[in-house]
Amino acid sequence: MGIGAWVGIGIAILVVVLLIITCLVIYIMSKKCDFVCEHCGHIYKIGFWELLLSPNFMWNISSKCPKCGECGAHLL
Repeated sequence: MGIGAWVGIGIAILVVVLLIITCLVIYIMSKKCDFVCEHCGHIYKIGFWELLLSPNFMWNISSKCPKCGECGAHLL
């Protein structure tokens, strides 16, 4: 195998490790962090899959409030 193959394998391993770390951080956030509804102020938790798949910008998460039903929350 040439040097190019080893570089490709190294990049693939790095990508897999970064994906695992990202999923681990999102899992910890889903268990430890509270989110606040922008509209009614209700404090609630967001599940792992919702947090992983929801559109977000930094600490603002687009999720549906279980109390008022409006979309939008931010990290407490």
